[in-house]
Amino acid sequence: MKRFFGIVLFALALSPLVGCAARGYHRYGPPPPPPPPREAMMGRHHHQDRVWVPGHYRWNGHRYRWVPGRWVKGSPWR
Repeated sequence: MKRFFGIVLFALALSPLVGCAARGYHRYGPPPPPPPPREAMMGRHHHQDRVWVPGHYRWNGHRYRWVPGRWVKGSPWR
């Protein structure tokens, strides 16, 4: 009887921890962006020093806004 009482007491002591694990995962911050739309390079630039930078989504604090691709001078990753 003492052993059974000890097991029940131990199970009751662990029960609040089970409730915490059942709550699940909560994400902080913005949701992931939607998949990017299909985008083609706009025209062929005649200068050799231009690099195409593809479009991307930018978070503005409330939702994602699409920033279209563009040609830039030089390498954008310097």
